[in-house]
Amino acid sequence: MPSSEPDHLRAIAGVLRRFTLSCLRAMVSIVLALLLAEAGLRLGGVRFEGSFYTSDWYTGWRLRPNAEGWVTTEVTRFVRINSQGRNDHARPPAKRAGVLRIAVLGDSQTASLSVGPDDTASAVLERRLNACEAVRPRAVEVFNFGVLGFNIAQMDLQLRQEVWNYSPDIVLLQFFSGNGLMNNRRDLNNASREQAPYHVFRNGRLEVDESFRGFILTNGRAARHDQVADIMNRIGLLGLGDAARVSIRELLASRGGADPRALKYGKDFQTRLFYYPPPDPEIEDSWRLAEAGILDMRDQALRHGAKFWLAVDASTFQGSDFGPAVDTPHWGDQHLLYPELRLSALATRENFPVLLLSDYIQDYGQKHRIFLSGWPEGHLGVGHRNETGHRIVGEYLAARLCPLIAAAELGR
Repeated sequence: MPSSEPDHLRAIAGVLRRFTLSCLRAMVSIVLALLLAEAGLRLGGVRFEGSFYTSDWYTGWRLRPNAEGWVTTEVTRFVRINSQGRNDHARPPAKRAGVLRIAVLGDSQTASLSVGPDDTASAVLERRLNACEAVRPRAVEVFNFGVLGFNIAQMDLQLRQEVWNYSPDIVLLQFFSGNGLMNNRRDLNNASREQAPYHVFRNGRLEVDESFRGFILTNGRAARHDQVADIMNRIGLLGLGDAARVSIRELLASRGGADPRALKYGKDFQTRLFYYPPPDPEIEDSWRLAEAGILDMRDQALRHGAKFWLAVDASTFQGSDFGPAVDTPHWGDQHLLYPELRLSALATRENFPVLLLSDYIQDYGQKHRIFLSGWPEGHLGVGHRNETGHRIVGEYLAARLCPLIAAAELGR
């Protein structure tokens, strides 16, 4: 009797063949669907917020050199970070003879990814100073070292670890009361609170809490993100997935319950609390840490033979724009100029120049009936400064710095 084994083998082979073909058809269908979806996103002009940051051993994070992608939160524009990790034009660290360099430190208001590198206040400041007769024949180079979410400790560490490599003659701290105060404490930080370094007082001395380095070493997601971020910036479907992940995370966070201070002071307490005298010990501690960090930067500048100047930036909470959303520069019976008053007093005690932008910006916006923050496609009058706002700030800073530079005889 003939064996039936070949029939069984043929049957099994047929099943495997049909299964393999089905898997291939499914894979081809999935790939085609993904390609069509990607094509649809691109043809439809759908953009997702890109990733422009990488982990940093000293400051927690920084702008990622050569990162490219879209910003979409306030305005839609394509961003290219330079090879040195700044929203700026790359320049060699070595300084040429006859050049005066200014390093501008700050947060996202300084970095200004929503405007191009030629339109930031730092770029406007550079052009204006180079046109200033009192500065000539020196050439001026202004470096934009701003990074989103940076607190004062991060700016201080950035100055120590990176900025001095470029031999600046002037360090200009563009102080914005949001991140410059709120993010100084882990319990108030609205950026990446576990990945940020903080200043702390230990035995009356200002030191750095370096526990953030453990987060960088153990956080696998941050490391993976650094590896795939440039790919994500180029593929719309990955951007869609990342946007969905962020939305889910924010939804889950919103279910955690309101901060008790939000019930006491209002939903914008984390920003507004810094515009009038501190109502509780945590806010006063943030102020003390900010002041100590500013003085540490001043001392660094003295040791390097450079000047340290402070510019106190304005917020839309203070009425720095024209428009119904921001036309009342008061909260209750408190005028929101406490940062200017406190930092002016610090500068007077410690004998360094301070530039106050609030009154000038508010008067300009009201006089010309123009919004200096936000964009028509998003929200006018709120958020980061637009191109007009950067121009006004850059021009104001140049008008104030030109005589200071001439009096100091820097770079001669």
